[in-house]
Amino acid sequence: MIPVWAQLLYLFGAVCFILALKGLSGPKTARYGNLLGAFGAVLCCIIPFFYVDDMQHVPLILAAIAVGTAPGGYAESADVQDNVKLLRDYLQKDFDKQPLFNQLMAQTATMKLAGAMKPEQRAMLVDSAFSKQMADGGWSMAQLGTWKRVDNTAIETASDGYATGLATLALQQAGVAASNAKLAKGLDWLRSHQDRTGGNWSATSLNKQRDPASDVGKFMSDAATAYAVLSLTHAASK
Repeated sequence: MIPVWAQLLYLFGAVCFILALKGLSGPKTARYGNLLGAFGAVLCCIIPFFYVDDMQHVPLILAAIAVGTAPGGYAESADVQDNVKLLRDYLQKDFDKQPLFNQLMAQTATMKLAGAMKPEQRAMLVDSAFSKQMADGGWSMAQLGTWKRVDNTAIETASDGYATGLATLALQQAGVAASNAKLAKGLDWLRSHQDRTGGNWSATSLNKQRDPASDVGKFMSDAATAYAVLSLTHAASK
């Protein structure tokens, strides 16, 4: 069930969208409308990370990516080293108890923030990821965590673009060569499952059953497409 505080924030996000539309109706307020709409969209996208089971770890992973990506060598600045160490220690703590989704996301963070994962944890991640690979070569989001939809509908168990894109990208970043037979099968799954009309890769909501053609329903497919492109681009660059 969605907690009350999250429902209130969703309501606030909806108000932002309404005000954004009003702002976009005139040239003088269009910039204000764009900013307000973008704020509402980002807010509604990040809320689930703070209450959905198995996803509370993700904001810290995103923080690690942000710190590692910040310009000017921010992650190496002397005045933030104590905070960066706390962040690294948190990501390493109880790593083996995290769902595979969080472990794969943490691997992407190590590419931006060195030391966010220990070598033995990376080796465990590789073994765990391959153990969840489907017979067709892909991965399914249903196997990466203990998700439960708020409307009690069943989560799709077939291979999807989000899980396969994330898994193949993380495995490559962990040092697995694209020529590895299992990884190559995952990359082939991505190549053969791109929508020939829209150009995207598909994935379904973990929160509730949604119309995949709706704007909110496209969120997971947008994420799937991003990870698929990153993974295939990474493989092509080697």
